[in-house]
Amino acid sequence: MLKKILIFFLFFQITGCGFAPMLKNFDVSKIKIEKINFSGKNELQYYLQSFLDIDETKNSKGYLISLNIDETIVTTSNNRSGNATEENLTIIIKLEVRDFNNDLILIDQLSESRRISITSNLSENNSVKKIERENLIKNLSQKIKFKLLNIS
Repeated sequence: MLKKILIFFLFFQITGCGFAPMLKNFDVSKIKIEKINFSGKNELQYYLQSFLDIDETKNSKGYLISLNIDETIVTTSNNRSGNATEENLTIIIKLEVRDFNNDLILIDQLSESRRISITSNLSENNSVKKIERENLIKNLSQKIKFKLLNIS
């Protein structure tokens, strides 16, 4: 009974405190971005562009952003016959932000990894890798937005 009262009290306190995630109402369009340069593998660039969803404003004296996205896949375990059973997928994004005078404001490297089980079904493995790539890039795009929020 005491446990239920405590849980109810905590729930009441949390819902009434006004807590809201920082990026919930974050409007990226408020940040003036003159140019965004993407480099790296085309498929990864596409995912990053779509998850960031940042528009460039030409001649706005805004930020110049460079994003270099890279992917590494490393086999972490093999079975007795030497076939890979697990791989580690890592996405690395190098972020560079400059102001309109080309002065360096921020340079950072963001990365996320996932361990993926490998089966004998090649199409299933490719599908799992694609989904995990998307998830990793989605998480990293949120981190980039947070970095941009901090400098603006």
